[in-house]
Amino acid sequence: MGLLKESKILTWEETSAHSSEIKRNGISHFIQVYKKQVAPKAKEFLWGEELEQHLVVKVNGNWILLLGSEHLLDSSTCTNTILHPEYAGYMLESTPELPYAPNFKELASLEQTIEGRRLTILQTLQSKFGKDASILFLPCFPLLGTPLAFGTGGMNEHAWISKWKDAFKNMQPMCETSSPVESNIEGTLLEQTLNKATTPSFDITRSEHYPDFAITQHKRFFGFSRNIIKRKRSPIYKEFPLACIESTANHAAQNTRSSDLADSVVIDSMGQGMGCGCLQITMQSESLEEARRLYDNIGAICPLLLFLTAGTSIVSGKLIKSSSRWDIISASVDCRQDSETEIKKSRYSSIDLYTAEMPEDLEKVYNDISPPLEKTALATLLQEGVDSAMAKHIASLYIRDPVLCYEDSTEMDDFENIQSSNWRSMRLKLPKLSSNSQTGWMVETRPMEIQPTSFENAAYSVLVVLFSRMMLSLNANFYLPISKVDENFVAANQPGSILRCLQDYIDAETTQTFWYRENIFSTGMPVVKKGTIKEIFLGTEGYIGILGAIKKYLTEYSPSITSSIAQYLQFIEDRVQGKKTSVATYMRRFVSAHPAYKGDSTISQEISNNLIDKILDITKANSAEYLAI
Repeated sequence: MGLLKESKILTWEETSAHSSEIKRNGISHFIQVYKKQVAPKAKEFLWGEELEQHLVVKVNGNWILLLGSEHLLDSSTCTNTILHPEYAGYMLESTPELPYAPNFKELASLEQTIEGRRLTILQTLQSKFGKDASILFLPCFPLLGTPLAFGTGGMNEHAWISKWKDAFKNMQPMCETSSPVESNIEGTLLEQTLNKATTPSFDITRSEHYPDFAITQHKRFFGFSRNIIKRKRSPIYKEFPLACIESTANHAAQNTRSSDLADSVVIDSMGQGMGCGCLQITMQSESLEEARRLYDNIGAICPLLLFLTAGTSIVSGKLIKSSSRWDIISASVDCRQDSETEIKKSRYSSIDLYTAEMPEDLEKVYNDISPPLEKTALATLLQEGVDSAMAKHIASLYIRDPVLCYEDSTEMDDFENIQSSNWRSMRLKLPKLSSNSQTGWMVETRPMEIQPTSFENAAYSVLVVLFSRMMLSLNANFYLPISKVDENFVAANQPGSILRCLQDYIDAETTQTFWYRENIFSTGMPVVKKGTIKEIFLGTEGYIGILGAIKKYLTEYSPSITSSIAQYLQFIEDRVQGKKTSVATYMRRFVSAHPAYKGDSTISQEISNNLIDKILDITKANSAEYLAI
């Protein structure tokens, strides 16, 4: 989540007062990079994946979130990975120690590399916290958003929930210096870590569902939490409707939701969104021109990547209608004020504009949503010679105010201040402004959800990399009007319009339709049609399909080379054909068949425990066959 420094963080009032200066400095930095074109033609394609995972531990028979990431970050035993902190104290981001090279040997060994990192982290975790600690490859912990997510503080459940509610009612006024205070207690590291979660407070989060102690113990994350709310001038709040899914294990008890139960879950904190995990891919480009093509073309298929990897059907201990974390995170960092009606999207959203230069007639077709642009930034960029497409892209980022600033920030810091707090489906990353820097322009693919197995995470990573290589090699064109990309995001997150039972969710995986470009080998006006995920990936009459185009690209290589990744492409084919479900629908099926499920959308502690046991077994087995229909 951006740069972590030990320098003083400005208060919201100070940050707001310096907003114009921060923006000017950031724009100045971008112009310097753009003019110098500091990145020479990169000698080779380098890339890497990032996995955001959860730390969990079983205490008194119950799986809870473990606030222990700080004890792994500096561990000398994690030698094959680089670990980064995330917003929540129970999260870790893992990246490869070195970038991957472009050859197929790297793609073929990716699964082994991811699994090796997982096992190394798990071994380190258990050496510190015991054998009951584990790593959870799941976007959202089932009980996150409930008082039971972190245990019961050594109390019985009823007393703990009462303590939780009283703490929320009695929360103190927000102030800049408030942060959770850790108790200095004796005991094992596990006992000390569990003690962090025994005294709930909500002075920072202002949330009924996410406690202060869950935030990573760094002022950057406290500052974000405070300033998003201060900037918004109102509480974070959005409701997500529950799913109507019957019990298939106990028909006598199905659909027994009481009329006095809520029919939605509430997202009222940054942590309920930023506390979710994802799979991201970062690729170094040969040049700025290539980076733009990657940003734009992958950006056009981002909703499809979200749909395929959707794994968030349980939120706050409830089955919900939507399938991914996307709208949840969007709501959790939405700091727009009521008066800012011209800004149609949250800070966390799909891309607003394509970045490549193109003829005016095509530009009008593709960039068709007319997002607001920061006029001063746009004028400065154009005056300094930045091309119109790139100037508009940067100006669209700069409609956002900085929400956090260090006292000793540099111009590069000021640029990243805005850039890194625009959490879009794609991100264009600048090279470093130094004569000896070897980094080039990079693009980050951001919508995918982490999957339970290293095999699945490798398969989707391979898909993105092969798509990028195919697009460049075959000069393929996947541009759609941005409005259609936005519509596809809605379709990806909400599977189907009529969702009355479990089978409707299963059917929606094959019947949901998306906009796609049919004439992918044309540079002219797009022929835009609607099709199922199967049609888009496997093709129709006159349209080769995404997988078809990838296979065409792979014919440039010998079968002995490409056979090493065939299993991953076969998995993607099975997914789009409906032979394997999404993780979100797998969890719906699991809950529906659980003997303790009453058909009321509620995930009890027992169901949550059994689900996590199952997911951990699936992760260990490292096979995607659990998704088979």
